[in-house]
Amino acid sequence: MSLIRIASVTVFGLGLLVGAVQSRDAQSQTLASETVIEIPAQGGPLTPVRLTFDPSNPNRFAVVDVSDGRLSVWEFTDVFEKQLDIDARAVAVAISPDGNVIASSTINAEIYLWDKNGEQFGNPFVGHEGSIQDLDFSPDGNLLVSGGWDGTVRVWTLDGEQQGDALEGHTAWVRGVSFSPDGTKIASSSIDGTVRIWTRDGRLIAGPLLGHERWVEAVNFSPDGSFLASAGDDGLVRLWNVNGMPRGEPLSGHRAWVVDFAPSGGVMASAGDDGSVLIRNHDGSLRREPLRGHAGSVQALAFSPGGSFFATAGYYDGTVRLWNMDGTPRGEPLRAYDPWFRALAFSPDGSTVAMAGDDGTLRLYTVDGELIGRPFLGHGSWIEAVAFAPSGDQIATASYDGTVRVWTRDGATKNVFQGHTSRVLAVAFSTDGSMIASADQDGYVKVWKSVDGTRIATVPAHSSKTTAVALSPDSSLMITGGSDGTVKVWSVDGKLIREISTAHNGTVQTITFAPDGETFATGGHDGVVRLWDSNGDPIGVPSGGHRAWVRAIKFAPNGSILASAGDDGAIRLWTAEGKPIAAPMFGHDGSASAVVITEDGSGVISGGYFDSKVRCWSLDTVPQG
Repeated sequence: MSLIRIASVTVFGLGLLVGAVQSRDAQSQTLASETVIEIPAQGGPLTPVRLTFDPSNPNRFAVVDVSDGRLSVWEFTDVFEKQLDIDARAVAVAISPDGNVIASSTINAEIYLWDKNGEQFGNPFVGHEGSIQDLDFSPDGNLLVSGGWDGTVRVWTLDGEQQGDALEGHTAWVRGVSFSPDGTKIASSSIDGTVRIWTRDGRLIAGPLLGHERWVEAVNFSPDGSFLASAGDDGLVRLWNVNGMPRGEPLSGHRAWVVDFAPSGGVMASAGDDGSVLIRNHDGSLRREPLRGHAGSVQALAFSPGGSFFATAGYYDGTVRLWNMDGTPRGEPLRAYDPWFRALAFSPDGSTVAMAGDDGTLRLYTVDGELIGRPFLGHGSWIEAVAFAPSGDQIATASYDGTVRVWTRDGATKNVFQGHTSRVLAVAFSTDGSMIASADQDGYVKVWKSVDGTRIATVPAHSSKTTAVALSPDSSLMITGGSDGTVKVWSVDGKLIREISTAHNGTVQTITFAPDGETFATGGHDGVVRLWDSNGDPIGVPSGGHRAWVRAIKFAPNGSILASAGDDGAIRLWTAEGKPIAAPMFGHDGSASAVVITEDGSGVISGGYFDSKVRCWSLDTVPQG
């Protein structure tokens, strides 16, 4: 009978457990000591809806959190630092050109002014009825324009005096207002589906501009003031000359909440309800593939005054993200939540764990919980899969941004593989590290040379998602698994050798080869672990030991046993013939999503999907075949 002793458990965020014994019949565990390692959130806005930069400081911005109406001001160098936190009951925000005045509006038809220290000054501006949806300062800083629920646009001096009569014409809420760069014009957009252009003293120049079929969420002038862009709930961004004539064809791509122009470089961007950000030239042509760093709607976007980067805010994911103009992340996101680790992987020797988050970062830790170096930055969306090269000196990540990145252990990007047109769900190295296979949501698998990213093959592997992939130790075979439950055996250049149509009842989640390449194992959403010879013939009977999805499987270095990790939180050991060894090991709060057997075969290390725990288990007796 094999005995399994829990020698130590390292818990990221929750503690260190040491000392317990478990046998085939016992499942008791004893907590002996505990330590805490945390990756704290920075206290960012929970539900950010408005964001604006300080025109006098390219690294300073203000953001409105609609969940509680708080207005926070942040500065970013290498990290985010909160400078102000104002209980403003805010809906909209604007910062004066000299950075000395912050204006905010409320749902109660009030406008407040705050100094650089967050102190209110003057009396609230009143005149609107209902919520004031947007604000903008004139370029000289002497005037403030507002638009709101009552369908009017109003212009104010900074002592709260309304200039002239309200600008009337919209038949519903005004959602966006903007001064022209020379301060002589004002543009407004409304949920009545129109855009209007006014002089600053209230005379209508152009409009209503018709074209949007639904709400017009935002409007902004180009840097030279010669045209403007409007973002519509109809899924279109439209460009207009200042005389009101359409400028080219409408731009499709997403249901846009906001559109803004970079101060230079001929660049504009829009953010959408689908979480995407589209970066375009002024003629409307796309500069790159959509950025997809947010989970859910992006309702705020603004370029920094220097024009070297821009910020986006996710309504549902509670993050503010900074982006360089080439679409790469500019530091870690500002988060309201602790990061959620989407993918885990262990180095071949079990000494290092790679943890990839929903924030698009990759972090390396020792199994004792010590952070190694700085987070790896590069992906524009969350990382779905991580794999170490067999040598342990490189790491590959697969992301929802449609790319595969290869990193050195010190965090340098060695290669970026582009070519997938959908989310990349799985990635694997060949044993010699010369090839990488990646699988995507559209069912395609691509095989690359790891040294330079040359594409060796593109394989339409499955009719739906390809969710798992593995390369044989001799690099001659590739095994793929899909959400359709099938497993397929291919030559590495993409020729189908065999299809196993009934491999699993549901998605195939994980595939791994034995070290000798004669056997491979698969695990699925049906909770079953299956063994196959390299021809695709089954070995033994399916092992249904997990009560939920099987997330990961790994063979021991000598191939005599394998370990599996599942959504039931269990770690299970199996002989090479698929027979269970001892009782399952429990300890994760929720899913166990990664597992490795140490090089000498004396231990098992497991990682948790939700609890961010890494547990080290010592094996007293290991079958040697």
